[in-house]
Amino acid sequence: MRHRLSVLSALAVLSSLGLVACGNSLDAESIENDARQGFEAAGVTVEDVSCPDEGDEGETIECDVTLEGGEEVKLPYDVNEDSVDATDDTVKVITDVAAKQQQKK
Repeated sequence: MRHRLSVLSALAVLSSLGLVACGNSLDAESIENDARQGFEAAGVTVEDVSCPDEGDEGETIECDVTLEGGEEVKLPYDVNEDSVDATDDTVKVITDVAAKQQQKK
């Protein structure tokens, strides 16, 4: 039950994403912070997050996330006209990682 609550917390964090994209320039720092918060809300410890600082409307960018222990995952976001948004795939990556870590415990 606790795992389910942490995943729901991650979903709440991600569903509130709406990061301003200005032209092709993205606010990579804000995207990285939100990616980190999404994982941490699901109970997953993150060592590092690196997101692109440029992207075109309609493109899916991928952030490189290094988890505690060195595992690396790609976290996708969609670039829209005036925002960068989490996708169903973003949520799936986080929930899959959280479930995998929970099974190890």
